[in-house]
Formats: sequence, C-alpha cells, structure tokens
Amino acid sequence: MTPLNKIILFIILSTSWPVSANQDITFSQLNIALKDYSKKIEECDLSKIQIEIDLVKDKSAIEVILSTPSVLSYLNEKARNECLQPQKGLLAEAILYTKAESESSPAYKLGLNTQKMVFKVPFDVENSFNELNDSQRNTLLSIKHINLPFDALHLYESALSSSDSNKAM
Repeated sequence: MTPLNKIILFIILSTSWPVSANQDITFSQLNIALKDYSKKIEECDLSKIQIEIDLVKDKSAIEVILSTPSVLSYLNEKARNECLQPQKGLLAEAILYTKAESESSPAYKLGLNTQKMVFKVPFDVENSFNELNDSQRNTLLSIKHINLPFDALHLYESALSSSDSNKAM
C-alpha cells in the first residue's frame, strides 16, 4: 500500500468513525428513552381509574358529557400526558438529537417513526374541548379525579346510565 493510499484510508476511517460512534450513541439514547417511556406507559395504564359520576352532584357534568362526549377523550389524553412526564419530554429530546443524523441512519429513521407514533396530536378532539364555554369546561374539570388517567368509555357509560335512570324517575 502506497503512503498516499494509507493517508486516504486514514482520513476515511478517522472521519467516518466519529459519525458511526455518534450514530450509535444517538441510537442508544433514543432506545433507552423509548424503553423508559414504555415503562411509564405501563405505569400510567395500571393507574388508570374508573371515575364514578354522582347523579345528583354531577348533573350538569352529565349533561356536558352527553352533549360532547369527545371531550372525555381530550381530558383523558391530557391527564395521560401529564402522567407520562418527564419520560415523554426526555423521549422528545432524544428524538430531537436524531434530527442531526443523516436521513439514512437507523437513529434518524427510528426517531422519525417514533415521532409520528407518539406525538401525533388529535386537534379535532382538543378543539371540541376548547369550543365549550367556560362554565362547561369548569364543570368537567370539577369532576373528582378528572386530572388522572381514566377510562373515558366507562365515564361516558356511567353518565349515560345516570341520565337513563334520571329519566325513569
């Protein structure tokens, strides 16, 4: 091997090695953030509560729930996001670091796909909550434990059955 070839080989190896090592570190950090986030999802899912609604005390809440059931989805998602912190924030930070990688790197691709799956925001659901008047929003937010992850379908069914039993009286 000629001295020029050795120099070229050395330059190629020395410039590509840090990139590969950096990609490995970025991929590793993203992988760790994903594992931590997955564990936190399990914790939040296990802590999910079933909110019981009181027919007498929560009559106005029942009316709001039955007229705009999609707000339960928003409130549940909001509570879930709060439960997922700080792991969701750390995952977002790890994804941000993958943006510095080349588009063909595994770290970049994993970061992009993770971002699409985890951070897709359903704006229509949020809008349904924001379109409520202040009184309706405050009524919903006053439901006990509404700030914790909850079973939205169970709460809706509870409101529905409370409404049905009220009509039967």
